[in-house]
Amino acid sequence: MVSDHVLHGEVVFPAAGYIAMAGEAIRQLNILNNQRESSSEVYSIQNIRFESPLMSASDAAIEVISSLKPIELADGVSSGWYNFTVCACDGAKWTVHCKGCVRAGSDYPISGNYKEIRPLPGVVEPLRWYRTVQRCGLQYGRQFQRLQDITADPLDHAAAATVYQPEMQNGTYYAIHPAVIDQALQLIGIAASKGKLHTISGAYIPARIERLVVDGGTWSQISFEAQTFQDKEKGQQAKIIGTTEGHTIFSLEGGVLAGLAGSSRTSP
Repeated sequence: MVSDHVLHGEVVFPAAGYIAMAGEAIRQLNILNNQRESSSEVYSIQNIRFESPLMSASDAAIEVISSLKPIELADGVSSGWYNFTVCACDGAKWTVHCKGCVRAGSDYPISGNYKEIRPLPGVVEPLRWYRTVQRCGLQYGRQFQRLQDITADPLDHAAAATVYQPEMQNGTYYAIHPAVIDQALQLIGIAASKGKLHTISGAYIPARIERLVVDGGTWSQISFEAQTFQDKEKGQQAKIIGTTEGHTIFSLEGGVLAGLAGSSRTSP
């Protein structure tokens, strides 16, 4: 699946993959601590930073390690939060690719914040979106081309779309599949351009997220809505909500995209 995420001709581990790794790490830790299965727990992430892209060549072995370190309120008093870090070694050196904070559950319950996501006035053809980002250097394979029913507001920085759940491999579990999370992050670019894809002249990838809450469950599709806006202190920000069957299962705030080398920042 990762081979379907290509940047300027090189396979790049997606930001959504780090999010899923953090969620799986805290799920497994929760199982160990409680000595029970807990496959559908909510997890929260704060201040996650995508430090540097993890490139993968087909003929090169890369060792990847994720680590959790408890954050204490005082000596021996757990806050419930853990510092999360993902490092990789290419055989010569170790590089930190992602870091942030993660916990099981949420300080900000999202289940009650349901908002019905409706189509927006402007229609965006999915094929045109993927052709646009390909020209900018982002080549998404089949697994990362899941946005459907894309609409945008031509007068505001907002976009909406539907994503269907991919088939899970035996023995794997995700609260929300990383390929689906990637689609939500893609929607930021469409919102930032108001759906006017001809204004996008460069490739952008996630740089950081201030707060993210992910819920699980059995579902066949999820509706996402992304909005971008200018914050006087923090600059360009994005927020995303994801709902299904009357429930909010995804909430992102403080998302920031970074332009790649050679990209001009005319949108996002």
